[in-house]
Amino acid sequence: MTTWSVGALLRRLTAARASRFALAMAIAFVSLCLPLFAKAAPEIGWGRSGIPILLYHQVLDTPDTYTVTPAALESQLIWLRDNGYVGITPSDLKAAYESGAALPEKPVMLTIDDGWPSESTFVELVNRYGFRASYFLPNFAHVTEEEIRALDASGEVCGHTVTHPNLETLSYDEAYQEVYQNRIWLENIVGHAVTCFAYPFGGYNDTVVQAVRDAGMQMAFLAWGGLTAIDGSMDPMAIRRVNVNGAYPIEDFIAVLNGAVGY
Repeated sequence: MTTWSVGALLRRLTAARASRFALAMAIAFVSLCLPLFAKAAPEIGWGRSGIPILLYHQVLDTPDTYTVTPAALESQLIWLRDNGYVGITPSDLKAAYESGAALPEKPVMLTIDDGWPSESTFVELVNRYGFRASYFLPNFAHVTEEEIRALDASGEVCGHTVTHPNLETLSYDEAYQEVYQNRIWLENIVGHAVTCFAYPFGGYNDTVVQAVRDAGMQMAFLAWGGLTAIDGSMDPMAIRRVNVNGAYPIEDFIAVLNGAVGY
């Protein structure tokens, strides 16, 4: 039989207690850290991913890169509605970016460019499913002044130049006049300031940005780029959008909302 001295016994008991304490601390540390290392579930439309600002052009029965069918648009709007998305406008985005104004839990911005005749189909469906949308209109848009006021009342009207040129090909003065005259035209119709704008063809450079800003626009949208994060990375004069390709099945449209496709 082994004979233990009192000192040795005390030393072994102390070591055992220290071991148990160390084990308990290690378990607690791992429990606290596991959530930090766990793979987060993808967040669609907000949070880590960003806000989807969707770009449409035409709604016709012949789909292509810039044209969706009425049936496809309707299925997209139904999915958005059924999954809790709420339409926002550039003014909502500006308030959130500049002053931290609250946005819906799942915001989405529906935008359509150019004011083609099929825009009436877009408006009808968007309104049917309870969404607000944003309308980027050049002076040649196929809408009446009364219709422009109605679009602005249901969502927001924004500028898109007088004649829809690629502004990168113009001088500063030419670009300024394209944007300024378009803004004045819209403001005379809707009766209030218009400060949102989209670059035709997504074309811009430093000279164009300065002309757009000097013409009174406070937010300017691209035609590509992906989702939009409301943080220091957002440039209010180069806000990203995602083109909705008419060939997308609903699965790809959902992927667009998570930033997976559509840039």
